[in-house]
Amino acid sequence: MYKPFDTRGIVPRLPQPPYHMVSRITDVSTRPGHAVEGAGVTAEYDVVEDDWYFDDNANEKMPFAVLSEIALQPCGWLASHCGFALSGDLRFRNLQGEGNVYREIGRNSGCLTISSQLTSFSRVGPMTIVNFDVDVRDATAALMFDLKTQFGFFPAAALARQAGLPAALDFESAFELPVETIDDAHIIQHMPRGRMKMIDTVDFFDPIGGQSGLGLMRGRQEVDPHAWYFKAHFFQDPVQPGSLGLDAICQLLARAVFMKGLADGMTRPHLETLATEAPICWTYRGQVMPDKEMVTTIVEVVAVRKEAGGYLIEGRGSLWSDKLRVYEVKSMSVRLRDLG
Repeated sequence: MYKPFDTRGIVPRLPQPPYHMVSRITDVSTRPGHAVEGAGVTAEYDVVEDDWYFDDNANEKMPFAVLSEIALQPCGWLASHCGFALSGDLRFRNLQGEGNVYREIGRNSGCLTISSQLTSFSRVGPMTIVNFDVDVRDATAALMFDLKTQFGFFPAAALARQAGLPAALDFESAFELPVETIDDAHIIQHMPRGRMKMIDTVDFFDPIGGQSGLGLMRGRQEVDPHAWYFKAHFFQDPVQPGSLGLDAICQLLARAVFMKGLADGMTRPHLETLATEAPICWTYRGQVMPDKEMVTTIVEVVAVRKEAGGYLIEGRGSLWSDKLRVYEVKSMSVRLRDLG
């Protein structure tokens, strides 16, 4: 039913390699073009030991950006299977999500199974909003990640009119803080590199800043219109994956952890990104396009909890596309442990 779009028009598509995170579809509950609440799909993703994101992530575990794409991409497949994209010339965007990571995923995790259920949908003119429940399990059927998430199909004009997130005075004031020179060379070995590096520089850090007095940090990344992710995400519709924006916020929180000295005295610090058994909640109301100039990320540390062998650190954050605040994370945690 989508064959006409092979030769004309624009239709939402899954990302291309290296950000294509569906190995196969093994089951779908409804026939093509039939939109029904409760429709479900089962997908699989083969974790390969030498996948690029393990090498590019400092802790050599699967980054949250990749795990979230593994969970989200079958939702896009199911939405298109149900026929929501058939009108053509639409853009598919994630709007929000709330979930929990239960285990870190390593190089030898094998095949992951993703179950996605369309829980509801609504149409308003040319736009369609779709909601999903998702869980990701490993080869032993152990739950790795569960998620409630919402997407929308939008005409390009609707996205161009997006006004971003409502004003948040604490984040807005942090956005306007003066630029500082921050010496963080001593923590670079703990940070993502290569294609997973989403922070170029840190230009503000106050270890007792923010409303909780536990730390406030600002990072920036210049937008490269030729970046690998614009080529992969999506065909005919280049946009920075929201999952990489979430990872930028997570990476900034990780920097704050090390800059606060929480790893001092540890012989082999290991950072879980994200922390297992801790919630994450995000909202998107805008996008980073190739024609933008700067991505600015701000993180506030809101809690530091002592645990056996380390700490659980909770933060919240925002991300700007140029001067428009487009992403907000209400809750995100990392866990620092000493493996020495």
